[in-house]
Amino acid sequence: MPIADTITIEDALTVLNRMLAADPVATQKLVQGRVPCSDALAEDPTVQVYSTPIYNIKPGKMGRHVGEVVGQDHKVGLLGVINGMFGKDEDDWGPIAAVYDDDTGKLQRFTRLHNPGSTPFNLARADAE
Repeated sequence: MPIADTITIEDALTVLNRMLAADPVATQKLVQGRVPCSDALAEDPTVQVYSTPIYNIKPGKMGRHVGEVVGQDHKVGLLGVINGMFGKDEDDWGPIAAVYDDDTGKLQRFTRLHNPGSTPFNLARADAE
């Protein structure tokens, strides 16, 4: 296969699903893996980065702990980078989603987010209807 100067979302889906068929365990680990990244990458206009607040936890009254947000912990993964190549919609979702089995947690397939308002969280149910 020659080197391509352009790639479509469908091309990316074909490769991702081919990877999944060839080695589901490795593909799921790659997709679920995240590495720490900088604030600069987290602010990229299209790469999808998972961010969680970092709290400064202090002992509070009656055994409770209180805290204030002192920063963000950012992580990026393979699908966030691939989606970053294609942009994002008005809801900040990239065009490619990983679909998991609700019962087993196993990665089933990669698909395109194609309906307005669709998210990776409602794809499996929408596909089943």
